[in-house]
Amino acid sequence: MRDLSKLKICFLAGTLEHGGAERQLFYILRALRQAGAGLRLLSLDRGEFWEEKIKSLGVSVTCVGDQPSRLKRLFRVLKEARKDPPDVFQSQHFFANAYVGVAARLLRMTGIGAMRNDGRSEVGESGPLGGGINLRLPKIMAANSQVAIQYAVHRGVRLHGSTSCPMSWTRSDSTLRIMPRMVRSSCSPPDAWPSKKGWIVSSPSWAACAAISIST
Repeated sequence: MRDLSKLKICFLAGTLEHGGAERQLFYILRALRQAGAGLRLLSLDRGEFWEEKIKSLGVSVTCVGDQPSRLKRLFRVLKEARKDPPDVFQSQHFFANAYVGVAARLLRMTGIGAMRNDGRSEVGESGPLGGGINLRLPKIMAANSQVAIQYAVHRGVRLHGSTSCPMSWTRSDSTLRIMPRMVRSSCSPPDAWPSKKGWIVSSPSWAACAAISIST
């Protein structure tokens, strides 16, 4: 496993409820922790299912969503990110992309957004304005389906050329990359699902992305 001891990564989760995206986040954090990366997690809620399990990994969890105002939440996210600026700031949920996109641009750090479904449903749930903002603000977007990438292109994300990865595309100010689904949902606790293979993807152009493959 690659040594990531010099890398600092901050994640922003929209929720830590009992769901597949949150389970995947737990495994990502565990894999990165084992690789030595410095980790922090900001969350828009508190006291949800995965919070204590993530803390048990030795990852600090800070709630930044106490205020209902999105602007106040953004100021809190910026405040926390400035305390110990990460090398990579990554969103775990589409509806949290705007916070990461703004913070990454203002603080001049690598920001990664998330597209976890087909794109269309996520944009629809965020509304016409919010959906467009969450789609366009992050300069790098990690998607877990080609359908989501195609939807982004349909919505006007201008792409040119391709990277060495056949499921990756770039544009002048943004990068879109597919990260296939790695975790299936279950009501079982995380220790009931032993990992089959853990791996880290890291390169200068991508900063750091992490995923863990779960036994099926």
